[in-house]
Amino acid sequence: MASPPCQVCHDLRGAEQKTDYQDVYRGAVQGCAGCSLLLSAVLHDAAGRRDVDHLQIVPHNHPAGETWPLLVKVGTVNGVERNIELFRQPAASSSGCRDRNKAHHTVWPSIGFARQVSRHSALPECLGLARNWLKNCLEQHFECPRHEATTLPTRVFTSAEHPKIPSC
Repeated sequence: MASPPCQVCHDLRGAEQKTDYQDVYRGAVQGCAGCSLLLSAVLHDAAGRRDVDHLQIVPHNHPAGETWPLLVKVGTVNGVERNIELFRQPAASSSGCRDRNKAHHTVWPSIGFARQVSRHSALPECLGLARNWLKNCLEQHFECPRHEATTLPTRVFTSAEHPKIPSC
């Protein structure tokens, strides 16, 4: 018989939830794999910061075969929020299952598989992927700063017109 889901992280399944950071810590200490994963991600991201207050787990309902992260919003006592995106390796499975589709649905299905990215960034598929990431950022990430075209200040000059100032 399967053990009941963790009362803190709900085994990283189900609907969006907000939980206290100390509860996640206690769940990890008590052996919950989901809480341990969350704690590990926060500790890695926070780099020693001790002001984490709560976590908000935001799963995506994604069609089979698509890769979506499990979004974890990390809130601090100062009201600052950071996002962590969690992906799985395609071969990852705590059950030892080597079938990718089976593992996808049995081990934390709310965490999508990571995409393999070539080390050769000039390849057309890499350029297309980067183009899609940028498009997604511009269209979907409203918290990202926007760089708008601005006019130059009135005191800009070209150094090539002045022989004593070396050109770069």
